[in-house]
Amino acid sequence: MPIAVPPTRLQALRCPHFALTALCVCFALVVSVAVGTSGPCRGWWVYLSTGPSASYYTDIGDLIEFSLLPDQRVYFGAKWCPPPELPRAYRMTAFLLLTRPGSRVVLAVDRACTFGSVRSILRGLEDQGVRSVTLRVDPPPDRPLLPAAA
Repeated sequence: MPIAVPPTRLQALRCPHFALTALCVCFALVVSVAVGTSGPCRGWWVYLSTGPSASYYTDIGDLIEFSLLPDQRVYFGAKWCPPPELPRAYRMTAFLLLTRPGSRVVLAVDRACTFGSVRSILRGLEDQGVRSVTLRVDPPPDRPLLPAAA
């Protein structure tokens, strides 16, 4: 004897096909806009830059290194550069980039440095024609880079 199954109460969605297609397109558009923009952050829209991703560099080879310390001292290689000698160091960097094609410029910055001091070095290099600088941020020696690692 077969078991009687009660009929289901679910019915097919009865709407025109174009309405369902339009609804799916609108949903996809809303999702793509929400994912494509950064979205609101505390009431303000945040737009992230779409610059190229950071490339890995090895700490060997033809590196032209600037170091910026928290007390605003700048080192060109291993030599301290007082502020009047910085334009000469920027010109030397541009000359070295022209004469050694495989060389790269690295700016090593301590986390305690101000943004204005970093920007002044980058602008000085840009004024001499340097278009690519790798920024290396050094963690403080007494603290790990990630707070969860403590």
